[in-house]
Formats: sequence, C-alpha cells, structure tokens
Amino acid sequence: MGAVDGAVEGIRARHEVEQAELEREIQQAGYPDRAAQALRKRLEGRHRREEKRGRREALREGITAIEARYRDVLAAPARPRNPDQPVLGLDPAAAARALDTAREARTALAQPVTERLLLEHLLLALPVAPAGGGREPRR
Repeated sequence: MGAVDGAVEGIRARHEVEQAELEREIQQAGYPDRAAQALRKRLEGRHRREEKRGRREALREGITAIEARYRDVLAAPARPRNPDQPVLGLDPAAAARALDTAREARTALAQPVTERLLLEHLLLALPVAPAGGGREPRR
C-alpha cells in the first residue's frame, strides 16, 4: 500500500496547485459564495476520480509485476528471464494458478473494492516457492 500511496503523491501535489489556483481565481473574479462552492465541489470530485484512477493504475502495475514472475516459471522454469531475480522453484500448475489469481485480482479492480483487502487476498492466495526451491540471484 505504501507503493500505491507513493505513486499518487505526484497527483496529490498537482491537485494542491490546482486548488490554490482555483482559490486565486475565485478571489480575483469575486465569485458569489454559491458559485465558488460549486467550483470547489466540481474540482474536488475530479481530484477524487483522478486519485482513484492513479491508485488503481499503480495496483494494476503491481499485479502485472507479480504476473511476470509467475509467467517466467511457465516460460523457463529452470532460469528466470530476469537474472537479478531468483528462480521461484514452482511447478507449472502452481504458476498457472497464481496467474489465475492475479487475473481475478485485476478483474476485481473494475468493481468497488477495498484495495488493502484485495492485496491481502491476492498475496495470501499466491503459491509460495518451497524452501530451498530457488537459487540466489546472479551478481
């Protein structure tokens, strides 16, 4: 969740700038209170949608990274495609189940879902490499 929060920091910073610009515009133009409130509400709604979209995109990227690791098991079980990563040491059936689990998590992102619970479910459902099943990454 920390990585997801970090991914939307740039969005939040941009939103703060936009909020300040709107407040300046409201002051300079002398909008009546009702109109100013409507402008603020519209901007806040857009900001919520953009942040949600950014969070979901960060989650999708994380799921994609997880999928890549398990796809490597199917593509080349004896050696990883990324030599900096250890071999997972899983059988292909477990890797295929992991890909199914990741796909289900990705599909769930289209629905209203609690992000933390989605990640917990995903991580708990993924198969784990047997102890000593992998090797140390190449240096």
